[in-house]
Amino acid sequence: RNHARYAVPVLSGISFVIILTILILVIVPPGFHASSSRLPFGASRSESPSSSPSSMAPSDIPSTSPTTTQLPTNVPSQRPSFRPSQLPSDMPSFRPTNGPTTTDEATLTQFCVIADVPYKQFEVAELKKQIATMPSECEFLVHLGDIKTSGSDCTEDKYQLLDGILNKSLVPTFMVAGDNEWNDCPAAQRDQGWSLWTQYYMHYHNVHWKARRMFDFEYDTKRKENFAFVHKRTLFVGLNLVGGTVVDLDGAWHDRLIDNYRFLRDQMRRHVVPRERLEFGSYGRKVNATSADGVVLMGHTQVTDSQSAFFNPLRVLLRDEITDVPFLYLHGDGHLWFYRLNQWNLPHVMKVQTTGGTVDPMLVMKVNPHLYPNTLALAFDLDRRLHLQTPSSSNQTSSATKTTSMLSAPKEGVV
Repeated sequence: RNHARYAVPVLSGISFVIILTILILVIVPPGFHASSSRLPFGASRSESPSSSPSSMAPSDIPSTSPTTTQLPTNVPSQRPSFRPSQLPSDMPSFRPTNGPTTTDEATLTQFCVIADVPYKQFEVAELKKQIATMPSECEFLVHLGDIKTSGSDCTEDKYQLLDGILNKSLVPTFMVAGDNEWNDCPAAQRDQGWSLWTQYYMHYHNVHWKARRMFDFEYDTKRKENFAFVHKRTLFVGLNLVGGTVVDLDGAWHDRLIDNYRFLRDQMRRHVVPRERLEFGSYGRKVNATSADGVVLMGHTQVTDSQSAFFNPLRVLLRDEITDVPFLYLHGDGHLWFYRLNQWNLPHVMKVQTTGGTVDPMLVMKVNPHLYPNTLALAFDLDRRLHLQTPSSSNQTSSATKTTSMLSAPKEGVV
């Protein structure tokens, strides 16, 4: 009986201890008893695997034993962030991004370029081969004028000859006039030369290829040979810009240059969207399918004093109004390769003069000013494909390139 009398309090004390232990396990957060002290936030307790349940600090090293089930706690597993995420915005950013916003293929235009050909009989055969083996990536072909030698007779067979070659092209072919087939014809044949050019090559892209189904063309109402179209966010403009003999009967030469400038200016104002002006809405128009992020002007002549009525106002337009849009002037006439960035000391203007003839392989232009608005050489990339040259043509091209590279500027007037 005495032992029974003392057993009751002992059992009551053991029960109290058990109940107290359970309460401690429920109330005190897990891991509080696991170590002598807590580590700072983000610190790792040990770099070796642990056989005990993981502490609050996360570890990149897996444990060697199964994870034990822990009771839920009121302590968050991670500290709250003081950098909340931003809400999505319907407004575009005002500054251009460093990375592309569209796929390269969506805005990349690749086209082939020839000029000043054919002059000689061997060029006829070589040009036929170039047309038959044109790079498959070219979406269209451009002939930058001069289809025969200067001063030679402007007879119909000369115009028929090139037409018989170019109409074999698998892609639409665009023609811009050169001086050799018009104003450099013998004086008595100038009108005949222009009549033959319009007969065979006016809107040539629609004669054999029905390019109107592929491109949305706009034509100059006063100078029907001038054309423009927007393709993959680049504005392409072809103009009657010829060098050679200045035939200014009753001011016709000057008037044509003014008409050319007006047509180009209006096209750029209608389709080109300067990034700076678009940000502040000063033009009051939205980007749409006919909007362009760059301009390719296709003509024949070099930049000479005889063309100042065109190039002078164009330079002012690009300096004062269309100031942040990549602009390329692509032309023939010089018969030497020339490539110039920062034309007229304007960082967004580039000029390329093709070698002409069949000395070089067909030039491939890769135009994507939308993807590369701030890098002119990438906006208007090119491939001369010189690895395809024959040994004889390679020697000719090397001397031509050397001659051009020695010049600080091409033989052009300052306008």
